[in-house]
Amino acid sequence: AIPILDGILVEGIEVSTSERRILHGLKRKPKGFIVVDNDNNCLVYRSSESTNKYLHLSGSRVANISLWVF
Repeated sequence: AIPILDGILVEGIEVSTSERRILHGLKRKPKGFIVVDNDNNCLVYRSSESTNKYLHLSGSRVANISLWVF
């Protein structure tokens, strides 16, 4: 039971300095996420608490990213 292995890849997400609601597909509150691809030098952070359906993310600038959500 390694929590990071129980995840899902979410691709094609555009983040910006405004909060973005991302459907993650886990059907439970995520423990965390890892940015696995990023087309710009952008810091991605959780801007509000995650729910059973959504991550709420913002970035330091506009970027297209992929996440491993676990």
